[in-house]
Amino acid sequence: MRWEELFDDLSGQAAAAEGDERAGEIVDRGRYEAGRVSLAERLRSVPLHRRLQIVLPGGDPLAGSVLAVGLDWVAVRAGAQEWLLPLAAVRRVQVLPGPEPGDTPFRGAGLASPADPVRATLGLSHAVRYLVRDRTVLALRLVDGDVLTGTADRAGLDHLELAEHPADLPRRTPSVRATWIVPYAGIAAICGGQVWSES
Repeated sequence: MRWEELFDDLSGQAAAAEGDERAGEIVDRGRYEAGRVSLAERLRSVPLHRRLQIVLPGGDPLAGSVLAVGLDWVAVRAGAQEWLLPLAAVRRVQVLPGPEPGDTPFRGAGLASPADPVRATLGLSHAVRYLVRDRTVLALRLVDGDVLTGTADRAGLDHLELAEHPADLPRRTPSVRATWIVPYAGIAAICGGQVWSES
């Protein structure tokens, strides 16, 4: 009888140790998988129109809802404005409770999901090409805090060319004050028109 109790006890300990080992493997595997998730992938998991507070260089927060996430950028609606943010400029993100005020689950139904597999492969230069094509007047907020306003004339692989002009004037030669070549690494945020409302 005592031997049976001993064997039962040893068997229970072995089963518990095996269970603990499996649980540890699952936790380790979960940590490993979490360690492979990029910021873009994490932002793609945020539901459409979920509110975020994104802190940019200089500590300036931008609160809005996710419209789309690309390879190295996120598009956000903050009030009536839409922003294109290079992920390299994002300092931290807070997921806020609830949708953007005034949003309904069906608002922006023409938008692809933030997790759209095609959009997920498009880099910042692709997104800026849409701004060039649409001739949208932009406000570029640079990582050093400066702001340039004008129209993007070209989108290069790692830079854009901006014709600086007053925001209330169209891009015409007499209104262009300067032409800037701005590396994407120097851009904290791009504010433009309704470019991201297209399907």
